[in-house]
Amino acid sequence: MKLNGREVNFKRTIWATIAASAMCPDKDITRLDEVLRSNYMDGNMAAAQFICILSEAYEKAKAYEVSQIGETYEQNPVTMDELMNLEDFDLFQQLFIDAADAWKKDARQTVETEPVKGKKKSKAARSDSVKPGTSTSDTGQE
Repeated sequence: MKLNGREVNFKRTIWATIAASAMCPDKDITRLDEVLRSNYMDGNMAAAQFICILSEAYEKAKAYEVSQIGETYEQNPVTMDELMNLEDFDLFQQLFIDAADAWKKDARQTVETEPVKGKKKSKAARSDSVKPGTSTSDTGQE
């Protein structure tokens, strides 16, 4: 997605999960949905923070990955000032949907499990129950 002439990407990382939990009551990440679904003002402010967190997480991860091959990457995450000065609410909503999609996509992991009493190893999918979004229709979920 483009914002102010640049490509914007989102990523869920450990840092992003910790930062997002700071927005939640009792710093409990399982309550993220509650924060994002609150009243208009608080919900949209939380959505803006969520966009910034996942954008910054992507930028931090990209800079780290590039540094591993001896190169540098100039981070340019989405800022609250940028979001608060948008005039296009549809663009704001699309940024949130893209961030929420990255949150959900990156939450799904495949892990190897230990064999249970002679059974073969299996893969188990893990998915968080947190579904960021002001409503299910905003994120395309049903």
